Amino acid sequence: MGELRAQSAGVVAVLMLIGVAVVGIVHARHVVRNPARIVGTMRTSTLHGGWDRQDGNEMIGQMTWMRRTMGTARRPFTDRVARLWSVVVLAYLGFGYWLFNYGLPGELSADLNVYVVRPAVWGGLGLLSFLLWRRVSDRPLAEKTFLLLALLAGAFSVSALICAGILFGFGHSPYAREAVHMAKNVWYLSTFILGLEMSRSYLMAVWGKVNWGLAFTLIALIYAAVWLAPGQFENLTAGDQGSLHTFGRTFMPGISESIMATFLVSLGGPLPAFIYHMSLESFRWLSPILPSLDWTVAAFVGTLTPAVAMLIVRDVYFGSSAPEAAPDANVDEEESAKGRGISPLILFGGSVLVAAIWLNAGMFGVTPYLVSGPSMQPQLGPGDIVFAKDVNAESIEVGDIIRFSTAGHGYVIHRVVDIDQAPDGLWFTTKGDSNNVEDPLVHESRVEGKVVFDVPYAGWLPIKLKGLVNP
Repeated sequence: MGELRAQSAGVVAVLMLIGVAVVGIVHARHVVRNPARIVGTMRTSTLHGGWDRQDGNEMIGQMTWMRRTMGTARRPFTDRVARLWSVVVLAYLGFGYWLFNYGLPGELSADLNVYVVRPAVWGGLGLLSFLLWRRVSDRPLAEKTFLLLALLAGAFSVSALICAGILFGFGHSPYAREAVHMAKNVWYLSTFILGLEMSRSYLMAVWGKVNWGLAFTLIALIYAAVWLAPGQFENLTAGDQGSLHTFGRTFMPGISESIMATFLVSLGGPLPAFIYHMSLESFRWLSPILPSLDWTVAAFVGTLTPAVAMLIVRDVYFGSSAPEAAPDANVDEEESAKGRGISPLILFGGSVLVAAIWLNAGMFGVTPYLVSGPSMQPQLGPGDIVFAKDVNAESIEVGDIIRFSTAGHGYVIHRVVDIDQAPDGLWFTTKGDSNNVEDPLVHESRVEGKVVFDVPYAGWLPIKLKGLVNP
């Protein structure tokens, strides 16, 4: 039964790719038979949806082959038709994620899965999205300068990782070093990233017209989630230290990189985002050594580097084009404002998130903890956040509130009511303010810290959400 399902999934993937390819070939033959249509459409696209309004042969001479190809379309979609097709693209994206994380694992050999079926499915998504994207009116098209900026943004991100590795150390790459395997990895990566960035570009081109900010946010989150494996989602919701590590090491950098890619497609279409992501992932997959970073450092570098790269791209691109702006300039004021305003916001948000993670890891001298029970009422109640400081046991006095581990590997925040000196160290007697009985004796080795201040109700929302998930 498993083999039949695996064969069926493979056949479906290949048929999907063949079907999309047939549509592409038919469309390409139509364009080749009408060469005059290419120039006319290119001029129309440039005048109404591109970034350079130079006319005639001067404009055409500055375009790359990719731009000429992407600028050709038979007839623009109406907004309604484009949105209907966007549902198909989203469904295809969701099917691909399900297929490779739930449907096929264990059913196919690794080589067949990674190097045949996956490229077929993701390549099909890219081709379908490309054909649809060409029929969206007023879509952005990247000039050579913007493509170069995308490449430099990828190189900047790689340089930041290398610098972090120099400071904190390198480790060996988990990927194969043989030339044939490296070539196969490049093949898989290129089809995967092409499918994601082409579909991202189509969705942004369609829904950005409806509500640019909302579309940008949702698309960035969706595509960040696609990069995560189901096991990483489980780690995020575990509620332990591992979830914090996954959030800082994987989720936050993934969100930041997805925001950067969405920023690039919103201004220049799919090719800049493909160049940026491909350069970054090629380093991760092909380099023989990779930075071996603690999760707090990985969160800092992985989150802020794309935000800084976005600032650089924005300032260079808009700064260099600003003096040449004219009343009929191709970059309208609204789009320019979007591009100029998003980078500082992302940089600020990323900085706040990194600071929150560092605070939660105790890197500022105090560590926040959530009070989940009523045993310390009225001073501390469910939903309060307390901040505990690591102190010497000798400095703890009767009346202090401490956080300590229990024999059952849990943690308790209670008040010290008595202290005993023993040959093996200090023993603390603790009790919750609203409890009638004292806790078992606590040895100084189990004390995690002394509470120095609290913020009432700051953790109320997580407690309510946890109650909804695990009633």
